[in-house]
Amino acid sequence: MSAQSQSTIITGVVVSESDGQPLTGATIAEKDKNNRIINGVVADFNGNYSLKVSNPNNTITFSYVGFVTKQLVPGNQTQFNIALKEDISELEAIVIRGRKKVFTGDFEMDKRRIATAMETIDMEDISETVSTGLVDQLQGRLSGVDIVANSGEPGAGMSIRIRGTSSLNASSEPLIVINGVPFETEIDALFDFGSADEQQYAALIGVSPNDIEEISVLKDAAATAQYGSRAANGVLLIKTKRGAKGKARFSYSYRGSVGWQPDGMPMLNGDQYSTLIKEELTAVDITLPQPQIEFDPTYELYNLYNKNVDWVDEITQLGYTHENFLGVSGGGEKSAYRVSVSYKNQQGTTIGSALKTFTTRTILDYNISNKISISTELAYTHGSLDKSYSGIRGLALRKMPNQSIYELDEFGNPTDVYFTPVNAYQGNGSDYYNPVAMAKLSTNNTENNRITPTFRINYNPLKRLTYNAYIAFDINTDKASNFLPEAAFGAAWTNSDANQARFADAEFFVMRTENKLVWNPNLGDNHSVFASGTIQTYDKTSQGYSAITSNSPSSLIQTPIAQTRIEGSGNSLSSSFSQNRSIAYNFMFNYQFLDRYILSGGIRSEGNSRFGSSYRYGTFPSVAAKWIFSDEPFMESYDFIDELGLRASYGVNGNSPNFNYGQYNTYSTYGYDYLGESPVFPDNMELTDLRWETIIQSNFGLTYSFFDRRVSGDLEFYKKETKDLLGENTAIPSSSGFSNLPFLNLGNISNQGFELSVRTRLIETNDFSLEMNFNIARNTNLITKISEAQVVEAGDPLATGPNGYLKRIQEDNPIGSFYGYRYLGVYSTIDEVIARDENGDIIYDLNGTPKNMVFNEDSRSAFQPGDAKYEDINNDGSIDRLDVVYLGNANPLLYGGFGPTVRYKNLSLNAFFNFRYNQKVINLARMQTESMDSYDNQNTAVLRRWRFEGDVTDIPRAEFNSPVNTLASDRFLEDASFLRMKFITLKYDLPKTFIEKINFTNASFFVTGTDLLTFTKYSGPDPETGSSSDWRKLGYDTNQTPRSQQITLGVNLSF
Repeated sequence: MSAQSQSTIITGVVVSESDGQPLTGATIAEKDKNNRIINGVVADFNGNYSLKVSNPNNTITFSYVGFVTKQLVPGNQTQFNIALKEDISELEAIVIRGRKKVFTGDFEMDKRRIATAMETIDMEDISETVSTGLVDQLQGRLSGVDIVANSGEPGAGMSIRIRGTSSLNASSEPLIVINGVPFETEIDALFDFGSADEQQYAALIGVSPNDIEEISVLKDAAATAQYGSRAANGVLLIKTKRGAKGKARFSYSYRGSVGWQPDGMPMLNGDQYSTLIKEELTAVDITLPQPQIEFDPTYELYNLYNKNVDWVDEITQLGYTHENFLGVSGGGEKSAYRVSVSYKNQQGTTIGSALKTFTTRTILDYNISNKISISTELAYTHGSLDKSYSGIRGLALRKMPNQSIYELDEFGNPTDVYFTPVNAYQGNGSDYYNPVAMAKLSTNNTENNRITPTFRINYNPLKRLTYNAYIAFDINTDKASNFLPEAAFGAAWTNSDANQARFADAEFFVMRTENKLVWNPNLGDNHSVFASGTIQTYDKTSQGYSAITSNSPSSLIQTPIAQTRIEGSGNSLSSSFSQNRSIAYNFMFNYQFLDRYILSGGIRSEGNSRFGSSYRYGTFPSVAAKWIFSDEPFMESYDFIDELGLRASYGVNGNSPNFNYGQYNTYSTYGYDYLGESPVFPDNMELTDLRWETIIQSNFGLTYSFFDRRVSGDLEFYKKETKDLLGENTAIPSSSGFSNLPFLNLGNISNQGFELSVRTRLIETNDFSLEMNFNIARNTNLITKISEAQVVEAGDPLATGPNGYLKRIQEDNPIGSFYGYRYLGVYSTIDEVIARDENGDIIYDLNGTPKNMVFNEDSRSAFQPGDAKYEDINNDGSIDRLDVVYLGNANPLLYGGFGPTVRYKNLSLNAFFNFRYNQKVINLARMQTESMDSYDNQNTAVLRRWRFEGDVTDIPRAEFNSPVNTLASDRFLEDASFLRMKFITLKYDLPKTFIEKINFTNASFFVTGTDLLTFTKYSGPDPETGSSSDWRKLGYDTNQTPRSQQITLGVNLSF
């Protein structure tokens, strides 16, 4: 038998060369000629080892973390005592600092080689915060990224806009990419059974901040082109931490917080409410008895209507959050791993709202040889979301304070039965339900389970050629359960709303694949090239069903069952199935000459099943260049300059509709039978010529760094144009057999602006440091072209209340524009209601009588003293549509954030502020609680209302069903500018000498305040409001739960 095939055993001891101490846990491995590990052991407590070697001509490696690896071929020798030398390389640390590498989504390269608009955030800045989600923690920290909360409830979504709104009906949300794999947030238009929207899915990413290594934003089309149509609105790149060679390292963190709602509008008490209602009714000569608001102890329900209830306070509670994270990572010669779990339990500040999430993430990397490596990533998220009943806060504001929360016993004591009269004093008991009963008895729960496995392979057939491939799956299920108990609102048990149960099951399955070749040839010292060719596929299947029934025999039976009512208003049984696919071919390159001239670009061809054969494929080119002129010989004398680089880019991307099967004629059935069969009718016209919504973007930027990187940042100027705008549900003549088209290319939109980011290290010593970061952005949005087929208007200016505002799509005005009347105050006297022309002269009618100001040319709606006064634009004596003008828009003029970080020895203070300037918002809560035209409760501003001739005030008189006092005007359009202290954190790191004694590597404690201070003139509880993906609803404060103020205590440990 030959020596090559005979196994032997080698033994010995592994120690440190510097002090001779044994290296416990050192790795001893046998590798074959292909560098694959055949066998391996670790040294014991004394450094001893024994390894069975299959072939004495194989290589044996001896390695230990922090020491230089040794290799040898044993031959016939069986005893090896090894001394390893410590691996100390200060030079490498300097190089890493000067040449930081970032992941662009296609290549990992030096940051200075990037010619596109890209920004990366330091995760350390947000690691000690508790928020509604990861996206919330990024608010205000990335220039040009405008993030607004939908509400302050747990699990609420965040509206994200990178460089403005670029579409009317296609998604304007950015693409979220985790470790190079897009994270699915899109919801198909035909698939409406899920309870979450795109923004809520984005908020529930399921990645703990403790797991994240870096977050980058790709802004311009040249940077986002590689991800195709879903990246047309920008990309958020999330790169998670991975395992590394070394011992197992554990990390644990805990965050516990308590939160409370900010003060809202003060409302009238019971006596003030009663006085107001009587005044309203008297103004219109209603003299019927109103026992519910009278002092009349003989009234049989007197004790149920003599209260003084603050309904908003009654449905509000103290919120809390508990969040735990545990992670472990490590690795050996050939493999590395990282496993983490986190659990979050959050109670909202509105009764009935809560969120519980459990997430786990596992990453395993394994090097089969020096040419082949594989990895697997597995993430699982479970969430349970309880939402408060829709509109409950708005009703709590308007609910009469006199009404009791509970029924009373014969002694006048409150019982545990809620008082919910069918014929409520304010109106129908179903509309004016008991808010406390609804908050505590109704159910609105969504259970979410999501698993996302990814499998990767990396193969290096040649030294400079790499093949990367992955297949990723995304399996998501949502199970929504809703129940409206009969006891929560006033209605007969036969009402279709009584004991109404809804159950919906929504699922989707996504499969993505990517095959990529990356070539990085050696072209000498002066030239460097990265080039890649990629093929990507995407396949998504969605399906679900929904059942809504009512009148279950008991409030304890809260699911649809056979013995419940299916017919009736709001009840239904339905199901859906939807599928779409895409394929893309992508070529990208990055070329660098003399380390200062960079050219990059690419071209992408993408095919999408949502288009007909004529326009199924879209081609999207991009190009970018950068000149680092600070490296030119003529700049050598300017020693304080680290880098000055000019960048320019141009790129094209596309948007597809979120509507499947539009390229086919589809059919539906009627809800009845004819001769035993359900009749069939066509419900969608075949869209053969629908084109991609195309986004063309150009960018010019400056990257700067001075004084050994003490001052650095970027300045960007951009222009983004959307062409072939996708219009939704466009009306067409009924003679076609259809009422509308689901999508049609209808116009153009332009976004242009600038972004400035400044990062400074003002002071840096061994014991003290001071940093300050700042960013600001401005975006100007304009509609540059619109087709006559597009629905361009919503609202009726002749109506009172919220629907009176005109939302209009008009050329040369931005999306989110408001149109209405100009409010001038209140008519104080009878003389002021006389109509006057542009010169101030009295207008007379045909009989020579002074004309009175009227509403909509209706003499029966003549203005009277005490009525609201509006500007008569055309001076014709009538307030009507001709007096409607542009009032403003919901887009902020400027937005951004800033904050200092101060460190002194082991103590650090980190504060961050975010701001929005000159944003207009319609305060619907004010509109509804200053109307004085119904039985609704009002805010205390109405105490200064007009009452007598000659009164000078800004609040009109009280009049039941007034047709003019709450017309849509700039009275309720407020400036929602604000400066908010988003976070302030005080952290203490325990001394190294102490934590080493207890075998810890790091330990810190911190306290964080969130949203504690807000500087604003906005009268609502929260100026951060008005976000919507629907242009008709953009800029409305809809009385949603405001963001809570929080105090958080936390601890970070590693060992």
